[in-house]
Amino acid sequence: MWGRCDVGDWHGYIGIENLGLSVAQREALVSALRALGPALHPLPCMKAHVAVSNDGETVILEALFPTEWLTVVGIKRWLGDTFTVLPDAITHVVDEYGWGGQITQVATFGYGGTAYLRFGVFAGIGGTWEESRQAVIAYLIANHAQWEPS
Repeated sequence: MWGRCDVGDWHGYIGIENLGLSVAQREALVSALRALGPALHPLPCMKAHVAVSNDGETVILEALFPTEWLTVVGIKRWLGDTFTVLPDAITHVVDEYGWGGQITQVATFGYGGTAYLRFGVFAGIGGTWEESRQAVIAYLIANHAQWEPS
């Protein structure tokens, strides 16, 4: 899932959790996330739309993504561009979680010895939209207190 992928598009859900970004960096990240996905598409669900957790530290984004973007290398390039750092200086560690009967790989990205964010592709880019939806629903159920309205 985090390796090399065939060029194409994938429609599904991703999750990003802030681990150490400043308020300004978090705002820059959310702004950059909202710019993902196609600007124009006949199906609204393909355009990027974001749900933000109660504490503002985690976002879930649904969109139509280029699969080459959804790799560790692609994310590092995007993070490098977003935060003006060298992508090769960004570190990562990948863990796996099972939500909704699907394996979701979650990469923790760091810089200068500090972990800054977690990034997961729900059900992986090999999964269907429905599998990604089921995985995100299972994640939301498991973390309901973080997402339910107060």
